[in-house]
Amino acid sequence: MPNTEAVVLTNMCMITDGSKVLVQEADELWSLPGGKVEPNEPFVTSVIREVYEETGLRIADVQLCGVKQFTHSQGHYRYAVFLYMTSTFSRGAYLYLRIRDFLSPGCCNHCPLL
Repeated sequence: MPNTEAVVLTNMCMITDGSKVLVQEADELWSLPGGKVEPNEPFVTSVIREVYEETGLRIADVQLCGVKQFTHSQGHYRYAVFLYMTSTFSRGAYLYLRIRDFLSPGCCNHCPLL
C-alpha cells in the first residue's frame, strides 16, 4: 500500500517595514499575500512570484518562519501552507488598489493576524 496522499502546496508572506505589516483585503477579510505553488516550482520562487502578482512588490531575503497544515473540510486532500517573512522589498511596475497601506499591529478589530 503506497504511503501517499493529495496535497495542495501554498504560501503566504508577511512583509514588514519593521513596525507595520502589509495586508490585503479579499472578500471582506484581511490576508497576507500568497498563493499556490506551481508544479515543480521551488517554494521560495513561488512566494516571490505570488507576492509580485498580488501586490506589485518585488521581495527578497525571504525567510521561512512557519508551516501550517490542515485537511480539506471533506477530507479529500491536505493543504500545506509555508509562511515566509521579509522586510526587503521594492515597488514593482504596479500596485493593486486592493492592497491596503502598511497597517500597525492592533490597528483594527478586523486584523486578527496583526
